[in-house]
Amino acid sequence: MKSGHSQQKKNKVTEKKILPVQNSKVIFPLLGILLITFFVYARSLKNGFTNYDDDVLILNNSLVHSLSFSNLKLIFISFANGMYNPLVTLSWALEYVLIGNKAMHFHFINLTFHLLNTWLVYRFILLLSKKINIAVIVALFFAIHPMISESVLWLSERKDLLCVAFILGGLIHYLKYLNNNFRLKYLILTLIFFLLALFSKPLAIVFPLLLLVIDYYTGRRIDKKVIMEKFPFFVLSLSFGLIAIIAARSVEGINTLNDYSVADRILFVVYAIGFYIFKMFIPVHFSAKHLYPLKDGVFLPVEYYISIIAVVALIFFIFKLKKQRREILSGMFFYLICISIVLPIVPVGDSVVSERYSYLSYIGLFLIIGNVYEQYKDKLINRSIKLKTFLNLVIITFVLISLALRLS
Repeated sequence: MKSGHSQQKKNKVTEKKILPVQNSKVIFPLLGILLITFFVYARSLKNGFTNYDDDVLILNNSLVHSLSFSNLKLIFISFANGMYNPLVTLSWALEYVLIGNKAMHFHFINLTFHLLNTWLVYRFILLLSKKINIAVIVALFFAIHPMISESVLWLSERKDLLCVAFILGGLIHYLKYLNNNFRLKYLILTLIFFLLALFSKPLAIVFPLLLLVIDYYTGRRIDKKVIMEKFPFFVLSLSFGLIAIIAARSVEGINTLNDYSVADRILFVVYAIGFYIFKMFIPVHFSAKHLYPLKDGVFLPVEYYISIIAVVALIFFIFKLKKQRREILSGMFFYLICISIVLPIVPVGDSVVSERYSYLSYIGLFLIIGNVYEQYKDKLINRSIKLKTFLNLVIITFVLISLALRLS
């Protein structure tokens, strides 16, 4: 018993050394990121409601206009525009009744959630990688990247903000579970956060797979015991996945793509995988809709075929890496798992891709960038100050371009 107590105490001391929460080296970068983020998005407080779902989900939604018992019951047993996200509807109802229906109030809450998520990303990556540089890079890019802005600026996408907040909360507590001698209370808290995420958006059904990515990243052996540990999570994922399908069918949201061949549909998936990676580096030509393409005879537009070469080249590059392969693969797995639910395998709606789908998935890609930077930064310290400076300038330039695009 004494030995177990000593081990727990040792784990807590180790965690404090890894995460010096009161250390200025940890706090000041985070405060800087949050200030930059608020500055970038401050103009959104002047935005109004759109006629693209905001009217249906918020302004004209009777469920939002009252906090009566009957309304609260309906919120949790009803579908909203083909989706089941009762906690999101509840958040709008609380705002509508307690604060009013001014658009500025709703935009302020959205921005507040994004600032919260930025802090949670920073905390999560710091716990995962134990590297401040990696946490700063991932959190900064997450905070201001133009591709992510749709989820913040579009009031109807409160779904992303709320769901990702709970997902990150769950991932953080799962890391605490791993770092604190597998104490059951942290696993239970992980499950609670997961359940809250499921009540926010169907995106959360990928959560159990993200737990396995964390196991892989941290070097934990993934065996039968580890898989069975996730059994309650998979049961909930399956249950809410079925609910999501039923909800989509209630408004005929599932697109059968009858006009396209099986080969075309495979190309759509490959194109979507490459699209988000390309837009991460070159974030231009944004649109509320990226419709399925028109065919020229039997052929799709040329970019769909080019995407095959690009994705194959990326896979080849990753598997050729010898150092930090585990970290790179973990970031890629995180990305692919997060976008898997929105790939046009079971297409919903009329868009082949959407910018807002990058909100959670980009954490994986930014994690790759952070790990690559950390690897070469350490090498360049002893080799060439010029090369180190160049690498820093690349990161700074990308941040400045993101800021310019956000402010334009």
